Amino acid sequence: ALCQAAASDTAPRCRMAAINTLRQYRDPRAIEGLKEAYYRASSFHGEQATVLRRLALTALGESRDEAAVELLVKVLREPPAEGPDVDRDARVQERIVAARALGHYQSYQAVSALVEAMGRAEDVGLQRVSHESLVTIPR
Repeated sequence: ALCQAAASDTAPRCRMAAINTLRQYRDPRAIEGLKEAYYRASSFHGEQATVLRRLALTALGESRDEAAVELLVKVLREPPAEGPDVDRDARVQERIVAARALGHYQSYQAVSALVEAMGRAEDVGLQRVSHESLVTIPR
């Protein structure tokens, strides 16, 4: 029921509450529910969608489940957005959240993506967060 609410509820606040509850579970179904919540956030527009996506990415990072790494890396490696400043800023913020979340993972894929972002990111904030995440990766 939580996975369904996180991905499909018509009220953004209900989705946010479901995502916040899912972040507490250490269960593969919760990880899949959080991924689905990320992808389906686009059913809302503007700031609501951005908030839902960032919340889902943060929850995936806190889960420390290796099944989340692929999506986090994918988001971090996305190219800069085209279009209005609002869209570009939202994409950069999502990439920053993904970089911060990857700081919880001690995997080659996470480290590689963070190093790549440090060297190629067009945003100084994204470069800084990528560096901070590399430093804080558990050893």
